Amino acid sequence: MKEKLKIPVFRNRKLFISLAFLSPVLLLLGIINIFPFVSVIKMSFQNLSYVDRSGSFAGIKNYIDAIKNPEFAEIFQNTIVYATFAVAGCIVVGLFVAMLLNRPIPGRSLFRSLLIIPWGIPPAALGIVWRNLYSKDWSPINDILIKLGIIDSGIDWLYFSFGPETGPFTLPMFSMIFLYIWMGMPFATIMLLAGLQSIPDDLYEAAKIDGANYAQSFFSITLPILKPVMLVVTILHFIWAFSQFNINYLVTQGGPRNATNIFSLFIYSRGLTKMELGFSSAISVLMILLLAIPGFYYVRYILKGLGESFE
Repeated sequence: MKEKLKIPVFRNRKLFISLAFLSPVLLLLGIINIFPFVSVIKMSFQNLSYVDRSGSFAGIKNYIDAIKNPEFAEIFQNTIVYATFAVAGCIVVGLFVAMLLNRPIPGRSLFRSLLIIPWGIPPAALGIVWRNLYSKDWSPINDILIKLGIIDSGIDWLYFSFGPETGPFTLPMFSMIFLYIWMGMPFATIMLLAGLQSIPDDLYEAAKIDGANYAQSFFSITLPILKPVMLVVTILHFIWAFSQFNINYLVTQGGPRNATNIFSLFIYSRGLTKMELGFSSAISVLMILLLAIPGFYYVRYILKGLGESFE
């Protein structure tokens, strides 16, 4: 007599119970996020603008107009440069600060507390402060550089350009990248610091006995163990930088001449300022599709880690 093939719905009972308890919250978050998402997709296929409010079906016309728009390629390039350099800066600076705070230095607890200051300041206040810091006339950054003899006169960090044809690599763009690094570095530091504290000291002592220097220990022990944490931090920061809006709008509003304009600002400008809802919705969907790539790997990594934790 053949045995019946048993196919369990869930291999892990603990994981199933955990997901069952989380299901109400997940369902609520799903409804809150799915409704706007479906609405944006619907509007992207409609004729909705200040001129045409009919809401009739437009097919893929809005997507074609978005891709053919002269500003689309420029803003796409700006967004990639902004997100890439901002994330790289957060990882490098965050790792450096985390390694400093992981050492027994005086006042380490105080420095760890001061690290969250960028998170505690409202975005509106941050925008005003940094706009003044980047001003040509009353910027303390210019005062310091002039006293050090690095520059002769004040620089307008948000309007000075290296030349007429510089692409996304302008001083205003790098000024905004520096601002994002300042805001995003605390999260990267805290995550990487937690990863550093999980590394046993025995590994470093064994490497030292074997004759490994500091650099060899860093590349052979520290980086491999921090790789999962760095992956999560990189994916999250890329998603946040790619969709950044509030600070960029308050400081530059995408200017000058689209030098700091990224997808979120472009969508706001065309959708809520010029009332081109169908066009801006199409760009929003394209942006979501681009963010779905790192989002997929993030969710996959989290679910993989969640499954392994219940084994």
